Amino acid sequence: MKHQGRILWAIAMTAATMTTISGYTLAVSRQPMPELPPAVTLETVAEPLPSEPLLVVLRDETKEQGVVTVTDETGDPAATAEKNALGEYILELEPGQRYTVTTDSGLETAFYLEENAAVSNVTGSGWTDGEQLHLDREVRCTLRILRAGGAECLYTLTGDGVAEQRALYTSEGGSQAQAVFAGLEPGTYTLSDTDGLLRTVHLTEKQPEVVLGLD
Repeated sequence: MKHQGRILWAIAMTAATMTTISGYTLAVSRQPMPELPPAVTLETVAEPLPSEPLLVVLRDETKEQGVVTVTDETGDPAATAEKNALGEYILELEPGQRYTVTTDSGLETAFYLEENAAVSNVTGSGWTDGEQLHLDREVRCTLRILRAGGAECLYTLTGDGVAEQRALYTSEGGSQAQAVFAGLEPGTYTLSDTDGLLRTVHLTEKQPEVVLGLD
């Protein structure tokens, strides 16, 4: 009987141990899984490619300059050039910015360099024909004629000692054709085309640049 009691006691203890282990296992299986950190997505930002420098021809109409210094719109030096045998300064500049040119004799002119290498918005002691920049002590005027791209016409401008002709041209990628009369003295001019008189144009020191849209 004592031996049989010991067997029953061992069976009971084994059952209790299994119940405890089973409960422990069950408790562990009910614990929530730890949350994983969110996946990190690396985005590659494409940096804009730098613009290729463009050549700008600066002509000295004063015949007095020797060296010019160019600064960008932040005031940092952008270029320095000496006059070549043709009386020109060759500047290598990034497009899409406004620059200021200062000469060794104190003249100053500012301009904007377009993405297509055109020179525009000239102020100070200078003027432009759209392609080249000119240094000058005298006030010079510009007449710019605009029409829809693809149009063909020849314009004649006459005035005091002036008789010039310009054909329309369309710049690469442009949607408008233009004809430019530049370097004009202030005064009254007559503009005509192959069909005859178009209009009279007044160019003044206060309004040195006039743009005519003829469409």
